[in-house]
Amino acid sequence: MKRMMTLVTVALMLIAPAYAQKRMLIDEFAAMVQPLQEKAYNRGEGKNYTAQLEALQQLVDLFENTEVDAGTMIIPQAQLREQASLYYYDMACYNALLGKKKLAVQQLHRAVDGGWSNYGNLKYDMEQGDLVSVARNPEVLDLLERTRQTQPLVKLQNAGAYTHENRDTLPEFSYQSMDDPNLREVREYFKLDSVAGNGDEISKIKKLLTYCHDLIVHDGSNYAFAELDAIDLYHYHKVTGKGINCRQMAVVMMEMYLSMGFKARLVSCMPMDSNDYDSHVINTVWSETLHKWLWIDPSFNAWVMDENGNMLSIAEVRERLRNDQPLVLNEDANHNHENQQTVDQYLKTYMAKNLYIITCPMKLMFNADSRYRQSGTPYMQLVPTGFEPYTHPEYTTRDADIFWAAPADVKH
Repeated sequence: MKRMMTLVTVALMLIAPAYAQKRMLIDEFAAMVQPLQEKAYNRGEGKNYTAQLEALQQLVDLFENTEVDAGTMIIPQAQLREQASLYYYDMACYNALLGKKKLAVQQLHRAVDGGWSNYGNLKYDMEQGDLVSVARNPEVLDLLERTRQTQPLVKLQNAGAYTHENRDTLPEFSYQSMDDPNLREVREYFKLDSVAGNGDEISKIKKLLTYCHDLIVHDGSNYAFAELDAIDLYHYHKVTGKGINCRQMAVVMMEMYLSMGFKARLVSCMPMDSNDYDSHVINTVWSETLHKWLWIDPSFNAWVMDENGNMLSIAEVRERLRNDQPLVLNEDANHNHENQQTVDQYLKTYMAKNLYIITCPMKLMFNADSRYRQSGTPYMQLVPTGFEPYTHPEYTTRDADIFWAAPADVKH
C-alpha cells in the first residue's frame, strides 16, 4: 500500500506538481520545512516508518517544486534539488528496512542522480547500516562506485600529470627585500625578531606560523574591509572583534615571513569544479636548510610531514595524496583552538578538493593584494594536463618545476 501511495505521489507530481505555481519567501519555506524534518527523523514513532516516509515525500515535493525567494536572490533550483537528494537517500534507507528493496534502489538512484555523494555514508550503510538488504544489488554497487568517483581525493588522483615547458616564455617570481620600509615596519610592529627567537631556521618558521595563527581569528565567511596588509588586517580584527578569511590570513603570514628575510608566497588552492566557490589560500615558505618550499597554513596552524617527520612542500603533499602515500599533520593543527585537524578531514577531503588549480602572485611583496594601491602584480597558475582552467590570470603553466622553482638568488 505504501509503495503504491509513493508511486501515485510521483505521478501526480508529473501531472500537476503541488508547489509548481507557488513562490515562497524563505521564511515561509523554512516554516514548512522544519516540522516536516522533525517528523521525518523521529524514529520513535514506530518501526514501520510510515510517518517518516510520508514526511520525507512531502519534503521532496517541496524542495523539487518550489521557487524560494531569499530576498536578494532566488535560490538556485539545483541547490534545492541537491537537498532533495538527501531526502531520497533517507527514503531509500527506510524502505530498505521495510523490505521494499526495489523501491529503495529506485530512490537511491534518485539520490545519486540529484547530487547526493556521501561515499563513506553509503559504504557504511551497505556494510552494517540501513542498506544491508540491498548491498549486493548490482545497481547499488554501481551507485557506490559512482559516489566514490565524486570524492575529492579520487578526482585529484585521476587528474592529469604535469609536463615540461619552455621556461623562457615565463617570467620569474620575485620576493621583496626585508629592507623595504613597509616590511621593516611589519617586523618592528609585531616584534617578530623576539617571536622567532634564536633557534634554527625551521624553529623560526614554525614559531612565526603559530604566532600568526594565534594573533587573529580565522572566519572564512567574513571579508575584512581593511587595507590588505598585516598591520591593517590586525587592526581590523582588534577593533571589530571579527575574524578574517583565509586569503587575508595568508597575506598577514606572507608579510611576516618576508619581513624576516624568508622567501614566501601567497598560494590560492582551487577546486576542479568552476561552480564550487569554496577554495583555500595558504602559504609556502622557502627553507634554505631543507632547500625546498614548505606547506604553511596560518588558518589551521598546519604544516605537513612524511612518515619520517620530514616537512613537505605543497607539491610533495599533492603527489603523496595522488599516490596514496602516508601523510602526517602536526599535532597542534587546529581551527581557532576549537577543532583539531586530522589528515582525513583536512588533507584527504578538504585540501584534496582544493589542489586542482594552484595560483600565486608573481611579485611577493607588501600589500600585493591591495584594493586601493595598485601594485600591478601579475599572477601565474599551475594546472594539470588535460584540464582547461576556468580562471585566466596573466600566465598559465603545466610545468610544476617552473611554478615551484627555487628563488632566483638561491645557491644550488
